[in-house]
Amino acid sequence: MIHQKNRGLSFARNEGLELCTGTYLTFVDSDDFLARDMITTLYKLAKEQKAELVIGGYLLRDSNSHKTIFSLRQYHDKIYHDRKQFLWDFFTRPVNPGIWGCLFHRKLFEQLRFENVYSEDALMWVPLAKHATTFISTSHRGYFYRKHQGSVTDRREFNPRLLEIVYVWDKIRQDLAGFGKKFQELADGNFYYYTMVMLLNALIFAGVECEYAAEIQKIRQRIKDNLYSILVNNNITLKSKMACVLALLSMRLYKIVCRNFVRSY
Repeated sequence: MIHQKNRGLSFARNEGLELCTGTYLTFVDSDDFLARDMITTLYKLAKEQKAELVIGGYLLRDSNSHKTIFSLRQYHDKIYHDRKQFLWDFFTRPVNPGIWGCLFHRKLFEQLRFENVYSEDALMWVPLAKHATTFISTSHRGYFYRKHQGSVTDRREFNPRLLEIVYVWDKIRQDLAGFGKKFQELADGNFYYYTMVMLLNALIFAGVECEYAAEIQKIRQRIKDNLYSILVNNNITLKSKMACVLALLSMRLYKIVCRNFVRSY
């Protein structure tokens, strides 16, 4: 057991990476919990296929109602020996960038450490894939992710750290671009969805548009500068394209549509 001053999730994970000695490792966020058979199931798959990375599904656990909800992002039972195919499937929305619920060979992290940014997990996947040769996804759901009111992902409140996703997904765009044009378009699709549409929606749901007027203007300008690329990109959904166009035409109308027709971001 290690006791230390709270310096954030990234620091705690990096400290764990420095101290761990096992062949495989996993990550469990505070308050989350695992099914009894999760580690056993993932470890068995890793040993049978000599895989360095096993990614499993998860369930959402509401801390207030204690209800368990199936997440949108689930995985099929599949073995990959091609990192490009793995990355394509992984970054095809809906993306679950969380590093938890998975099993990793410790050697993958020999040269990798987490950055101290919001959604630091997402930055890890391309570098991890570059170091692995065999990947497994499984439909087994053994990780329970707790959702808390007032957390950084709570739609009723806006945490300024959410603004860091612009940096995160821009970095992922750069990482994926190295795999070719097809991946560049996939990365662009994720970038405009997760950093433009979702960020705008988060600001509106929290009712803090006035406080973040400058950030909203930056988002609108970026959409304007890249509107043609957004409209012709097959990896951006029609719904997201319409949201981008609406954001340019009228933020007042965008807010009305968002508050009345968007259930989540």
